Amino acid sequence: MKTVSSTQQSTTRLALFVDGGGLADLWSRLPSQARICAIVGAGIRPQYFDALAGRAAEAACPFLVQPRRDDPGYAEFVAQLARTRPTRLLAHSYSMILRPEVLELVDYDALNVHAALLPRNRGPNPIQWAMINDEPASGVSLHYLDEGLDTGPVVARSAVAIEEGDTWVTLAQRVHAATQQLLNAYLPGIVAGGLACHPQAEDAATRNPRLNADSPRLDVANMTDRQMFNWIRAQVRPLGGAYVERGNGERLHVPEYVPMQDIAVLRGRLRAWLEQA
Repeated sequence: MKTVSSTQQSTTRLALFVDGGGLADLWSRLPSQARICAIVGAGIRPQYFDALAGRAAEAACPFLVQPRRDDPGYAEFVAQLARTRPTRLLAHSYSMILRPEVLELVDYDALNVHAALLPRNRGPNPIQWAMINDEPASGVSLHYLDEGLDTGPVVARSAVAIEEGDTWVTLAQRVHAATQQLLNAYLPGIVAGGLACHPQAEDAATRNPRLNADSPRLDVANMTDRQMFNWIRAQVRPLGGAYVERGNGERLHVPEYVPMQDIAVLRGRLRAWLEQA
């Protein structure tokens, strides 16, 4: 176990990297002594800008937008953030990577909230992947950031069991509740600094690609019933749903939960639809 060095609580200047939901989780829980020096929104999520800018005005701090690293304005973003003189960064529900030039501003005194039981399910869509991979639990981890993707030492984890009747939606709701409890417990320490942490076990690590509309294609000939069940419940509404596809590109989606005992019947229906092509 080690402790990451920190600035004294009285001088901590915290920059928040958030979307609307992430900021809402933090705002009412931040200790009164927390000094917010900047609120940063992801350039790829402009729908949150108004809400974040409003909170920044309330906190009398700048609202900054992080562009993509190859954007001509990226260097100016880093310079703007540097001018706010942050001493610690906190990312929660944030959709862009914090690169070394950002982390170096605070000597890597930066934490992230990730909706997975690290070191499992690093990267995007961790709740869906835990379900797709038929894991017994999902959860949330508070960890320090380093140059890898969700690879830094872990401060705390909270497990959430995946139940047979879960979809990604119901699981995400319980993970969110666990996240709020974790923030209640650890936000004072995040502001004060010096949190104890443990390195991740690399031999247990998994990393997944980003899911998109083409990802959840069902292979009715080769997938087991359990695999189909998990793909379907990990992609229910408001996502587009797992699907089968005819040779002409026409797709039939399964956007609702299907119990495990009904998958064999569903497989037959999907096969019949495919054979109609």
